[in-house]
Amino acid sequence: MVRSAQRLAGNREQDAAVEKDALGLTLDIFGVDRAAVFRSWQAGDDGIGQSFLSGLKEFAVYEDDVISHDLHAFPGFEQVKGNHITGVVEFESQDGDKLTVINANRKPLEKAMGVDLIYFHRRYKSFVMVQYKMMDQRSEENNDLYYNPNQVSHNEELKRLKALQKTIAALGKGTGLNAYRFADCPLFFKLCKKFEMKWDDDSVAPGMYIPLNQWELLLNDESTLGSRGGRQLGYRTVRKRFLHKDTFIDLVQSGFIGTCDEATEKIGLFIEDALAMGHSVMYAVDERLGDRLSRKQQLRRKRNIADGLLGDDYSDDDEPPF
Repeated sequence: MVRSAQRLAGNREQDAAVEKDALGLTLDIFGVDRAAVFRSWQAGDDGIGQSFLSGLKEFAVYEDDVISHDLHAFPGFEQVKGNHITGVVEFESQDGDKLTVINANRKPLEKAMGVDLIYFHRRYKSFVMVQYKMMDQRSEENNDLYYNPNQVSHNEELKRLKALQKTIAALGKGTGLNAYRFADCPLFFKLCKKFEMKWDDDSVAPGMYIPLNQWELLLNDESTLGSRGGRQLGYRTVRKRFLHKDTFIDLVQSGFIGTCDEATEKIGLFIEDALAMGHSVMYAVDERLGDRLSRKQQLRRKRNIADGLLGDDYSDDDEPPF
């Protein structure tokens, strides 16, 4: 794998690392081996380029093909088309289902203000948004890392997200099995330790997945108060009241979190909001319409078990034996 020796400066280097992490999370949700994808990454003449996606040449949808790729059929695509697109890649599952990931940014790379992931699930007509927040400060009392929300940028972003959530709440919630959701909030924060680009690391950064309504609670709860009265959002103060990655992925895969019906038609507002804030947007469209194989079923496929039956040693009552 070709690597560039060129170091990226400032925000761009951080955003490139987060773009990679957001793509890794996306691939986990869809069910594609992220390690194999990351190993295929190659630097261009300009190093990492405008997007981490630009180095995934094996999966790239090139500029001449974008128009014929039918991207205009994706919900909210009108907000990212044109010269805002910095990369498009496409992946295919073993069953022939497709995942398309679009990276867009309106501002110059050096002025980017963070990364947002927007994941659209075609089967459930649902989208979920993940905004990254970095724990980059250390507590004097406990020496643990935390994120300080007392920032103008955070307050502006929070105001926009609350307005979006209010718009969603005012719309119909849908009917039928596929429209059922555990919760009405499709907006999440991934709170994690600040990390740098590591080319030989195929992992997704550990972090806390926190819905917007819980985030608002944390901003007013005594548990997040520091000794000097400031707010400290970190592992110690959140007190294990968050979703782990695997739980978050399962909920997205199953359509148990995210928008539905009328609210999903507002996905353009989410994309417009993120771009307006100067964020690099990773917009993933999951075209899978059928059931995704369970983890045990995927393992059986790898072992080439033809009969599809698990036998007497099957002990997980939550999964059917097929």
